[in-house]
Amino acid sequence: HLAVDATMGIAESNVIELNVRAFAPEVTVALPTNMYIVGSFAASNNWATFVPLHQAFSQDGFFFGMVHLQDGAEFKLSPKEGWGEDRGFDAVILDESIAGNITQGDGTNMKITNGGWYTVVVKTKIAGDKINYTLILSEPKLYLFGAANGDVWEYADENLFKVPEDANGEFVSPAFAAAGEIRIAFQTGIDWWKTELTLDGAGNIYYRD
Repeated sequence: HLAVDATMGIAESNVIELNVRAFAPEVTVALPTNMYIVGSFAASNNWATFVPLHQAFSQDGFFFGMVHLQDGAEFKLSPKEGWGEDRGFDAVILDESIAGNITQGDGTNMKITNGGWYTVVVKTKIAGDKINYTLILSEPKLYLFGAANGDVWEYADENLFKVPEDANGEFVSPAFAAAGEIRIAFQTGIDWWKTELTLDGAGNIYYRD
């Protein structure tokens, strides 16, 4: 029975059966497999240069890289090497750690106040029928791993690379502790081996895949 209103008595019904069908909304989007940053920081203010970020190993939707941004540089993010799906100030969630350092530039561009070298992290997440983009900029930290650092398999200050003061400088590793395998990893808040790189036989940077 059902108490409709204390002043109107009780409504009673025969026993009924309800057939309930579970409903799951159809997911019509997928996490991006590529990510680029494009903007005035590129050589000669070249907005046609889409600089690739790298997908973390075994971490879908997580992209990272290291970029030098000049004071006042403007930029956007894009899941493809071209325009049409780019994301700007109005469509990117800014991590609270960079509040105040990123403002709205021309149109929907993102604009950085304090330039320099940054580790760039973009986290993407499915939210209903769209993709949320979260941008994190942090101090650039590269670490030496492998036999070359004496087999220390964790982030350690003595294995931190020296960061150059300008865009054309070099990242310099600490002295090698031993001969052997060299690995390098970004510090991004996830396991180091998900953001590691090394050199291939031709001396080219090779990211773990």
